[in-house]
Amino acid sequence: MEKKLFHCTSIMSEIYEDTWEEGEGKYTGCGATWAIGRNFPNIPTMLTYLKAHHNLSDELVDYHQDKQKEDDEFERWTLQTTKTVADHSEAQNGGWMEPTKDEYESWKKGELMLYAEHYIIYYHEVKNTAHESKVCNLKWKPNDLHTPFGKSHQNQNRCGRSSILGKF
Repeated sequence: MEKKLFHCTSIMSEIYEDTWEEGEGKYTGCGATWAIGRNFPNIPTMLTYLKAHHNLSDELVDYHQDKQKEDDEFERWTLQTTKTVADHSEAQNGGWMEPTKDEYESWKKGELMLYAEHYIIYYHEVKNTAHESKVCNLKWKPNDLHTPFGKSHQNQNRCGRSSILGKF
């Protein structure tokens, strides 16, 4: 019996300056790429994984969905979303973090720069006919440090990193 799965290949992020008055500005040169390589039985399960491991929304309404490539053999889709982050790279265990309430207030007054981190999640549908594939069945708890298939590959300091993932 044919079973459709959703295979998340990777996530890419880019970070841009964002002022309260002027909005999004120039690219900081910061961001990251994560290789995911996991199958999910449906999109809501994939969104739950993204929330647990990348602190992204688990609501599909918070994403823009777009078909990137289509031919007779293959379709590739993306989910795109943005979140506001603060630069805590000078702090111990720092990096790009969710802003505190005080940081949001300072940003609104024009006293602090916050940043827009854009995420693109790449995935495609796969049809599983011959054998059972490893499917993320959420037996792990969202706050676990490990995924069902090993350690999470999240990189906390995302400035100046680049990665070539090859073809999707």
